[in-house]
Amino acid sequence: MRQAVRFMLGAATVYVVVAACGSGKRSSSLGGAMGAGGVGGDHAAASYDGGPSDGNVLDALADAASGIADALTDPVSEAAADPPTVDVVACDRTFAYAGGTTQYRMAFVSYPGRRVQDLAQLRAVGRYAQAYLAHDYNPPEVTHQVVEPSLFDGGAAIFCGADSDPNFDQVTFVLPAPVL
Repeated sequence: MRQAVRFMLGAATVYVVVAACGSGKRSSSLGGAMGAGGVGGDHAAASYDGGPSDGNVLDALADAASGIADALTDPVSEAAADPPTVDVVACDRTFAYAGGTTQYRMAFVSYPGRRVQDLAQLRAVGRYAQAYLAHDYNPPEVTHQVVEPSLFDGGAAIFCGADSDPNFDQVTFVLPAPVL
């Protein structure tokens, strides 16, 4: 019984320390009580005569207790990620190669001001056209395919196939939000 109690107290102590250190609320957690530079910071600084140099030690303890209470009640800080940019584009642009008579389709998406380096994380998923799904070589449960987009400054494109029998009828482009 005694070992079980010791184990539970040890586990609770580890939880408190991990929650306090990982809460992301530096200004109101133990980091705030110890100052931005670690031990000996704002509230915990002491003068050479043994007394506090800028305030009451009780203020530092109150800050630490408040930080621990915040970490225990909300150990994971709020996520601040922006949602990705999602564009669903029809394969409705047509073109022909120089001197060719066959028309082809493509899906084109514009990202004004974005360079190729900014678009490197762009992903695209093509939805198979109904005529393409009717072919014998295509399993009926496969309706979409991840495709590699062609990138250029300001946008991206996907080749969808011949106008008379396209592989895709639409493409979904997903661009993750930039990490700041």
